[in-house]
Amino acid sequence: MDLLLEPTCITVPALLAERAATRGDDPLLVCDDDILTYGEAVSRSSALAKDLLAVGASKGTHVGMLYPNGSAMVVAWLAAARIGAVSVPLSTFSSSGELRTLLRNADIEMLPSATSYRGRDLVETCMGRLRMLTPYRRLRSCRTRCRHFGGWCSS
Repeated sequence: MDLLLEPTCITVPALLAERAATRGDDPLLVCDDDILTYGEAVSRSSALAKDLLAVGASKGTHVGMLYPNGSAMVVAWLAAARIGAVSVPLSTFSSSGELRTLLRNADIEMLPSATSYRGRDLVETCMGRLRMLTPYRRLRSCRTRCRHFGGWCSS
């Protein structure tokens, strides 16, 4: 017997809030020693979403994310989803040239990032790439640190 389920329209933030209400202390993500619970995901993504809004992100803003696999990447994705931004995950293994091409072609306006990964200074790499893009895009860089993530590059 086939069961037809009625389609539901639920947003990622609403689904996350629903799960956090019933399973707040349960793990949403386990990545080696990095464990993110549903409750933590709600509070951390909400705080990051507020910071993104404070620096000018809004619905449709292309937000790049330069994090290694783990909770910070998931939190950044959830924060972008909360405000209706377009999430553009980038690999921490991208070369400088690849990163320049990705930033330009993906129309990225903001790039929260990890400070470093495996000895590579991601903020410095990001800033160097953004300086090279200045003639092509309105993207600029700054070294402002946020309490929710390591680096910040924004328009």
